[in-house]
Amino acid sequence: VAVRIALGAGRGRLVRLLLTESGLLAALGAAAGLFVAWGAASVMRTTLMPQYQWTSPPVDARVMALALGIALVVGVLTGLVAALPAIQPDLTAALKSGAREAGGRTSTLRAALTVSQAALSIALLVGAGLFVRSLDKIKSLDFGIQPERIVVGNVQYANWVGLGDIAHRGEYNRREDVLRQALDRLRADPLLENAALSVGLPFQTSFGMNQRVTGWDSVPTLNGNMPGLSAVGSNYFETVGTKLLEGRVFTDGDRAGSDPVAIVNNTMRQLLWHGKSPLGDCVYWGGSANELTTCSRIVGVVADQYRYGLRDKPMFSYFIPYGQQKGFGGTALLIRPKPGREADASALLRRTLFAVDPSISYVRVFSLQSSIDPMVRPWKLGATLLTLMGVLALIVASIGLYSVLSYLVSQRTREIGVRIALGAQASSIIALVVRSSVGMTLAGIAVGSG
Repeated sequence: VAVRIALGAGRGRLVRLLLTESGLLAALGAAAGLFVAWGAASVMRTTLMPQYQWTSPPVDARVMALALGIALVVGVLTGLVAALPAIQPDLTAALKSGAREAGGRTSTLRAALTVSQAALSIALLVGAGLFVRSLDKIKSLDFGIQPERIVVGNVQYANWVGLGDIAHRGEYNRREDVLRQALDRLRADPLLENAALSVGLPFQTSFGMNQRVTGWDSVPTLNGNMPGLSAVGSNYFETVGTKLLEGRVFTDGDRAGSDPVAIVNNTMRQLLWHGKSPLGDCVYWGGSANELTTCSRIVGVVADQYRYGLRDKPMFSYFIPYGQQKGFGGTALLIRPKPGREADASALLRRTLFAVDPSISYVRVFSLQSSIDPMVRPWKLGATLLTLMGVLALIVASIGLYSVLSYLVSQRTREIGVRIALGAQASSIIALVVRSSVGMTLAGIAVGSG
């Protein structure tokens, strides 16, 4: 630069030269970033969100315009920061300096930028680690059910909407009859381990009714939630994989018109019966306080089920036999296929329902796991995205650290030669360079950890 100025180059021309160089570097960086963004987004769309149909590419004209705009701003600012000191040199001192000068001054700004790169990579990698740990904890959660083994089906008819109360009730009974007939056929199929009917299902629907139990005037809320009520058929708990802790589960003899019975969950036993056996006690439930007159005798205790989401706190739940429900409805048919046969079971469930009643307009079949996957997806996205960004930031920080050290070593080549001529060992020369590297790295780790 000093030679150019001595030969008559104007400072404006030198500024344009340096801005062109920095702008070109920024543009190349933006292009590389867009390429990485396109590849990473395409992989995440395919692996983490395969069920969506994407209507636009991950890198479109708006993204490109924004990235190039940022690159232009970065290039101009970086170029100006570098150009302004360079175009105002002490010509006499600058023209005398060169390869024979024993330099070695460390730029504070350069060191600060290197430390910032290391700090950013540490922060991103720590964030990725936290997401990965959350994912591991989610996988270890005991939902009280085995959602990956549960396939759910229900039916719809085209004339459901707009019916009067009487016709609506008839249509409702028609649906119930179709599901019961399908259940009888499916239980005999060798592809399945179990099948059951349920009104109310974890991560789908739950019903709250007025209730009281033996020894309590009213059942208190727990963590802001009323006790959840579900009506389930025989084999329900075996189908969903919920453990029986005490007593018995419902049988085919527990149905409409039989003696009212109930099953409570473990949290209900622990808090309302203080861990003692509730078998033989009564649960009273109904749509209003005036209806709490019929005793549903408790015959069993089962493990807790998650009802709404991954962050569920313990809550009361109890179950009555399918057919004894009143004031709520919405039956689902549940099947438990043999391991590895979930896809075949879904097709079987769909065929069976249409075989029972070809006039069905729509059959909805889904795995209960599909209700949980959207809740887990934010952690998967966070872990994937932050891991990718952390690795990229680590690479950039490593390259930046190498470039700074390489530049400093090149400045001190003559000094290093003098040190060797005076008897310095190779190990001491290496230690001289490594100290600078370790110092900036440790500073970056400290800042990034904070």
